Amino acid sequence: MSKEWLEFYAKCPRKSCGDDSPGYWTHTNCGGSLEINKFAEMRCDDCYIRHKIWDWGFDCGRHGDYENPDYFKLMDIFSELSTIPELRKNEYREYRKKLRNTIDDECPME
Repeated sequence: MSKEWLEFYAKCPRKSCGDDSPGYWTHTNCGGSLEINKFAEMRCDDCYIRHKIWDWGFDCGRHGDYENPDYFKLMDIFSELSTIPELRKNEYREYRKKLRNTIDDECPME
């Protein structure tokens, strides 16, 4: 049985970032861990603020400012070769498919 929320472990999803090193992400405002669900919602596990992933700003520590994620990087992050350990498991196939379909259907592309 799959979990509803997964800890967000991924490379920087900014278009302008060339670093492919994955890492765990934290909420700058409170320091909580960021989690993602299959509806492409991201939340902080401490303060529970919640938005679609494309409405969050990201800074992996190399930029000094925040930028919304890139559609193509998101699709890559949530592929079958995802860095999120659970998404590589067979039982998460439908979860991964729903997540990618939500991003494909709803994410505004720049």
